Amino acid sequence: MKKLFALIFMTTLLSSATHELSPTINFLIKIDPIDSGIGGAGCYYSLSENSKTILFINAVSGAASMKIDGKNQTFVHSTENRNEYKNDEYSLFILTEQIESGHESTKEQGFITITSKEGEIIKTKVFADCGA
Repeated sequence: MKKLFALIFMTTLLSSATHELSPTINFLIKIDPIDSGIGGAGCYYSLSENSKTILFINAVSGAASMKIDGKNQTFVHSTENRNEYKNDEYSLFILTEQIESGHESTKEQGFITITSKEGEIIKTKVFADCGA
């Protein structure tokens, strides 16, 4: 029950945050800004709409990257679900909707849900810039 309360509290706190700090999602998992991109067309995800602090990147090729607990994590596209990415330690599920469209680009908003192999689950609101 304490973990559920902490998760709800941290998700509420993050969804109202306007600063550019590395967010602590809960007591066990910390998401850090990504140092570099993965190349190619895809989406760059952050916690606020106009943020330059990138937390998750996915490419049209199926590659994805995120830094969790200070360690770079590389993910592959799940064969079962096009919105899911997996590696040996985590699975990520992304659900977004388009909020703006441009020439070969879109802006999206939605949620990323991260599940660790230990069963910890976090869900946070994200904004994405997608394009070629």
